[in-house]
Amino acid sequence: MMLARTSARPLAAESHPGMAPDATVFIDPGDEHANAPCSLPQIAQRLAVTEVEVCGWLADGCPQESDGRLDPFQVCNWLSWGQLGRCPVLARRWNSWLRWFTTTGKPCRVVVARSQTCRLPEPRPLRWLVPEPGDAPGQQVVARQWNEGEALAGFRCLDRPTAREHRWSAEDELALRPEAAEPRNRQEFETLLTNLAGAFTYAYRRHRPGEVAGPIGTCLDIARLLGVELERVGRRWRLVSGVVAHRGLANLHFWVEADDGPAGWIPLDPTIPAVARMLGRDWRRTVSLAVGRHDARRIRLACSEGPIGDDLAGITGWLDAGGASALYCTDWATGECSWSIAAA
Repeated sequence: MMLARTSARPLAAESHPGMAPDATVFIDPGDEHANAPCSLPQIAQRLAVTEVEVCGWLADGCPQESDGRLDPFQVCNWLSWGQLGRCPVLARRWNSWLRWFTTTGKPCRVVVARSQTCRLPEPRPLRWLVPEPGDAPGQQVVARQWNEGEALAGFRCLDRPTAREHRWSAEDELALRPEAAEPRNRQEFETLLTNLAGAFTYAYRRHRPGEVAGPIGTCLDIARLLGVELERVGRRWRLVSGVVAHRGLANLHFWVEADDGPAGWIPLDPTIPAVARMLGRDWRRTVSLAVGRHDARRIRLACSEGPIGDDLAGITGWLDAGGASALYCTDWATGECSWSIAAA
């Protein structure tokens, strides 16, 4: 999507009357969620450790559900803040993530393969609006391969017949290149990021529509909080969705773009210093790297600007199943969502 102001929800509603998502009625995956609480052996398998090691974590304070199951999010959060040495797989992932975002990428072409499955409690028809990556600073669409659907203002609209399980897949080839966007007000932005990251606790969690971000949460939460701070100092901002452009780390990601006057829209990624702080690094040194870089490290999907800039349907897409809605590919969406990044 181009860097013009985007308002995907009104576009979708105008093109498909009555189909705008209702944030009060949504599909809850329950225990079918990919990250639902699970047994001790399952956690051990997922994190590539022995069951004895997981028992040691529990003895030292790792959270456990009242029924004995373990919440993968809570386990990973407990490990990430000071216990990463006890889980080599998770340590490698976080350290790779931080190295990726604290270096500048080289020009490259990548193929982004995406798929999502939605499992419904009962058979229903489905209307799906899926964001398509578009041209943007540091990013150019080379080729797009969809086998179905109607193109609609940066999104793909898919209408599906009645079924309990629905699935789509697509591929996009993109050219990525590093491109600096030097802000006129760098010091102001760096101060905002420093103050925010220093008070924020990064943690996996499940999101619900309409929730207000707090001082603990994910990249989505800290991006929203940064937007609140930008509003406080009188700056327009927009929430941006994308995917990490790394074959082993590909995942949905959120950051912010701030209006810097004649300098244009400046990318700000507060998750970088927040994760560095979680890992016990000199996180203040990473703040400058989080300001003003189209660095070929993330693929931009869509953005939404508004008084609070948190129109998730406008940047992640949505689906409607007979009046019940779910946001596309957030961590509580039903079924499975996968991303794959490969060199073109």
